[in-house]
Amino acid sequence: FYSCRFESSTLTTKTSTTTTTTTTTTTVTSAGSVRFVQMDEENLPFSQAKENCTSLALTFPNTVGFVSFFRNELEWDQYHDTIRHRREWLGYDQISDDINEYVNADGSEITFSMWHRGQPNNREQPCVVTGYAYRRTWDDVPCDYADHVFYSCRLEMSKLLLLVPFVTLYCKNEVF
Repeated sequence: FYSCRFESSTLTTKTSTTTTTTTTTTTVTSAGSVRFVQMDEENLPFSQAKENCTSLALTFPNTVGFVSFFRNELEWDQYHDTIRHRREWLGYDQISDDINEYVNADGSEITFSMWHRGQPNNREQPCVVTGYAYRRTWDDVPCDYADHVFYSCRLEMSKLLLLVPFVTLYCKNEVF
C-alpha cells in the first residue's frame, strides 16, 4: 500500500456573470485517486450538494463523486487543510432511527470519524456538517440546514486508470 499527497491547487474561472473558484487537493493511493474539490455554492440543501457532486464527477472519465467523506485521518487532514474552518456538509448518511448508525456516502462502512463530544444526538438530524461553531469536529444537523453551509466533493478515480509514470513522477518524494 502506498499513499502520496499533492499540494492544493486553486482554479478561478470567470464568465460574464459569475466567478467560480475551486480548490483541489489530491491523494493517490494503491486503491486509486481521491480528489477533494471545494465548491463555492452556499446554503444548498444536502440533497442538492449530493446531486452536484455526482454531476461534477461525470465531467471526468471513470470517476464517481460524493459529498466529501473520509476513509482515514490522512484524507481528513488533507481535506481540512483545504477548507480550514469553513462550515460544510459531509457525505455521511444515517441508515436507521438509531442515531449512531451512519455509512459513508458510497454506502461503505465508516472507518474514520471526528464526532464532536455528545454527537450524533438527534435522529431528526440525519445529516452531518463540520465547522459548526468553528470546530474541526462533526455535528449532526437537519438536511435542510442553511446557516452558511458550503460543501466539497470527493471525486474517486479507479486505480486501474492511474498510469505508473504519473505515480512515479509525482509520488517519488512524498510517500507516507
